[in-house]
Amino acid sequence: MKKLFLVLVITCLYSSIFPQNVDQSWFREFRTVIPGKHFEAGWFHEFFFGTHWRDVWTTPVRIGVVDLDKYGSGLTPIKKGGGLQTSSLRFKGKDGKEYKFRLLDKDPKKNLPKEIHESIVVDILLDQVCSYNPYAGFVVNDILDAYGIYHTEYTLSILPDDPLLGEYRSEFANMIGIMELVPDITQFEGSDKVIGSIKLLNRLNKEFDESVDGKEYIMARFLDILLGDWDRHKDNWKWIMFEDGKRKIYKPYPMDRDQAFCKLDGIFPWIAEQNVLQLNNFGYDYSNMRYLTWNARYIDQRFLAFMPKDEWEKITNEIYDKFTNELIENAVKKLPAEVYDIAKNEITDKLKSRRDKFKEASEEFYELVNVSTDIYTTDKNDLVLIEFNPILGIGLPLPENEKDLTRISVFKKENNAVDKKGGLIKQKLFDNSITDEIRIYLQDGDDDVVIWGKCDISPKIRIIGGDGKDEIKNNSDENILFYDDGKKSQVSGDVNWDDDKFNLPYELPLKGFMKKKDNLSKEEKDKYEDLIGNLRYEPVLPPDKFDLTSFIPIFTYSPDFGPYFGGTYNYTKYGFRMNPYLYKLQFTLGYAPVKKSLKGLVADFNSDFMGILKRTDINFHVRKSGIELNNYFGMGNNTVYNDSLSASKYYKVEH
Repeated sequence: MKKLFLVLVITCLYSSIFPQNVDQSWFREFRTVIPGKHFEAGWFHEFFFGTHWRDVWTTPVRIGVVDLDKYGSGLTPIKKGGGLQTSSLRFKGKDGKEYKFRLLDKDPKKNLPKEIHESIVVDILLDQVCSYNPYAGFVVNDILDAYGIYHTEYTLSILPDDPLLGEYRSEFANMIGIMELVPDITQFEGSDKVIGSIKLLNRLNKEFDESVDGKEYIMARFLDILLGDWDRHKDNWKWIMFEDGKRKIYKPYPMDRDQAFCKLDGIFPWIAEQNVLQLNNFGYDYSNMRYLTWNARYIDQRFLAFMPKDEWEKITNEIYDKFTNELIENAVKKLPAEVYDIAKNEITDKLKSRRDKFKEASEEFYELVNVSTDIYTTDKNDLVLIEFNPILGIGLPLPENEKDLTRISVFKKENNAVDKKGGLIKQKLFDNSITDEIRIYLQDGDDDVVIWGKCDISPKIRIIGGDGKDEIKNNSDENILFYDDGKKSQVSGDVNWDDDKFNLPYELPLKGFMKKKDNLSKEEKDKYEDLIGNLRYEPVLPPDKFDLTSFIPIFTYSPDFGPYFGGTYNYTKYGFRMNPYLYKLQFTLGYAPVKKSLKGLVADFNSDFMGILKRTDINFHVRKSGIELNNYFGMGNNTVYNDSLSASKYYKVEH
């Protein structure tokens, strides 16, 4: 009986670290190691820089050392890779599969100028790596399984000090990390292709009949929000293509769960969270939804803009109903046994709390996606039909207590003809009480936009032309904004046409690529594609919608005025194609106690308006301060400096 109990304990321990498809004989030995001993810190350090997941990082864990002759039937390293902070090593297995080993620890120096690599800034950033839970992926995968979302399998591993590592031996030998399987079509029955986000977006631009599975994508995004995973930019996804008749559907394959359960406690991390949009603490409640979804805002708009409200609510309820206490508790058991007791209560309690508030968070996310919506057509010929209050009939007044609505329909044009039944690509009815603005990016092709109807409250409609002959026919009573520097386009009706040339960041490298693509190798073409895609499909910087606020506390000390306490509040309003912003307001308030009067008060208000008048910057600045100081040594270059006068502050002029 005792032997049976021991076997069960060992089985549970192994199953929490190794996925079912990993043969434990692929490891040459097992070591008990401390993954992040350098994160140990005292209470004073933790007060200012955070407790984070230090106790998890500094707990000894039993980890297998990869046998390069057996893992995947034999691994051969093929190339080094990695993201902004994480180094990785790719392997080719004799089983025909590719594997990727990602270091558990991170190196923020990769994002910083070499000039500060030896500075205290790097030490602070290295210390903040312990804000993420190194074993979060094991918990996340179990939850994704419950909803049928594709994902990679993680295996906690140590690379051996082995000559088989070749040129990578010095960098990766004895390093702790996660071994994962690189997705390919052999893993997904019925799949024809696995591609990255740039290739996907290029495909969606070119083809009418290809799309993302909206239900699975929003389910994956809902789970990101529940798990507090804010780092869901385009490079953290793969897409699995399946054929559905004549259509091709891409299902999401989320990767890299480093920022799930990210903890940002401590004075300085809290200040950073208030001022760096994408940083979000995993708490009992949700962060600001705009910031929690900030890194994924571009692909959210591309893939969620046409999801109807009723379907959004249906999927919300499905996520909520399945996210049971049992699911949470079983998923948390996937943590390594050594850290389970340390982290289980906090993760479990926070997930239950976030689950209970999820429906409100989902509603907030829906409004965020729909308040200012981006719609993209293809590079082919499209027809966009915009109808104000289409259900009631064009131009008819609304009955009392009814909503104003706007319907957007996108059709494909073939041979300059439109099949309004078989040619419908996508369609959605927008609630004008939620949607303030709709931006329609026509991209390339000869596109038509037709506007009909009338309503009391309508969203602002911006139509952004691309290459090709675009025609805008406004038969409604609403004003339409059109941006196109092409000479072939035509407009009719109430349309404001802005024909200023606007240079997009990807246009220059695209022209260079088009000139020499015939002489490029496949590898060179892929590099160009990545360069152009990263410029084209990254969110616009600076932001061109919404507003942002920040508060920066200030504490300084000077020998002249002693300590100074205060803070600066910033409010920035962004606007369409307004670089760097529409306007910015900055207010600073502080006090120097040594003055013991209002003379120690500093009040400063600075405003900068970039969008009131075209190509004009208007600035207004007011300041009150009693702690300004200058040194005055007299007129001319022949003045004599006197040490005793300087010691008596004779040269200092306060004002």
